[in-house]
Amino acid sequence: MNTPWMAFALVSFVAPSVLALESAGEAMMRQEAYKPLNIKAGSFLVAPAVDAEVMYNDNIFASETNEKSDFVTTVRPSVAVKSNWNRHALNARAILEQNDYADNNDESHTNAFAGVDGKVDVLRGTALGGGVSWQRAHEERTSPNSASASDKPIPYEVLTATAGAYRDVGLVNARFDTRVEAYDYDNTYTRTGGLLNNDGRDRNEFTQTLRLGYKAGAHNEIFIKADLNTRAYDHKGAGANINRSSHGRRVVAGYRFDITGKTAGDIYAGLMNRRYVDPAFNDIGNTLTYGGNVQWNASGLTTLKARTNRSIEETTTAATSGYVATTYSVSAEHAVRRNVLMEGNMAYETNDYESTAVARKDTLYTAGLGATYLINRNLKAKLAYDFTRRDSNVAGGDYDRNRVMVVFSAAF
Repeated sequence: MNTPWMAFALVSFVAPSVLALESAGEAMMRQEAYKPLNIKAGSFLVAPAVDAEVMYNDNIFASETNEKSDFVTTVRPSVAVKSNWNRHALNARAILEQNDYADNNDESHTNAFAGVDGKVDVLRGTALGGGVSWQRAHEERTSPNSASASDKPIPYEVLTATAGAYRDVGLVNARFDTRVEAYDYDNTYTRTGGLLNNDGRDRNEFTQTLRLGYKAGAHNEIFIKADLNTRAYDHKGAGANINRSSHGRRVVAGYRFDITGKTAGDIYAGLMNRRYVDPAFNDIGNTLTYGGNVQWNASGLTTLKARTNRSIEETTTAATSGYVATTYSVSAEHAVRRNVLMEGNMAYETNDYESTAVARKDTLYTAGLGATYLINRNLKAKLAYDFTRRDSNVAGGDYDRNRVMVVFSAAF
């Protein structure tokens, strides 16, 4: 649900699920001639940046029958602060994003994010960490949970707190994380003036994760991971008599690897389920879950990536408890010059809904192309295009969308 630019992770104790390899694009960005110097402030590095984007979207409502096009101008200033200590770590980040629609002014909106996280190196191989963040966002019109009748994108806020501990003893390591998220949705109105009460979507989510790893070599690891997740709804406003609260579990086993410094990633598989408090909703019994993230550096100039994920997601669809989302994606990067990067990506996603009525099923296809030009260490420009298609067995659920984006970025 969170928009990608708002991603803000807890400081890593280790990198059990993050690729150690640099991609062609990352290597290009790190070149001395094109790497921002940042601003030194004592023992911290401050990295201010701003993006200016103009996008043409030929279906802003992601609608099958009400296709409307528009130009969207986005300005996104941000600042990141990172400690430069030998031990311990402290990071902070703030982002403001203004999206203005040329013709459909009701779609214009402002997003914001602020977060801080850190870690304390207690002993060799032992660390404690945590973080807090706040974000103000708006639900994408492409979301299956978005009310198409709403006169504007639905605003919501998320407060997040995380805490964790890591311990490494020889060949064995363990990590425990806990995460609390509080979602608060604003009410909106229909285009005819009727109230859309979204209070029934407010909820708190609690997630605990335990990960145990065994080093099977210098760059390889076998791991098991267990997640417990509780979603507790407030039961107020519209739909107060509907209890969407639930408890979910997931247990997986996986393998993290690095082969000859050219191919690296992690893969895992296991079982997941979700039990719903309200007997009116069907439980999602034990079903397969899996995921993977693999990167292959075919050369110093070319990188290929493949990702997959299968998870249980929330829904606002009537008589439906949730849906199983399965995603497969591939992407490629190629540096045609030391300061020009070409990119391409494709993705395939299925959403299978668990319902006491006619079960909805959506299939999404996406593809995109882009080119990034590094002007100097402070400036870069990007031209990109993407296409999305959704096929649904629900009337009015299909749509096609094309977008073209031009982005200019400044970083210091």
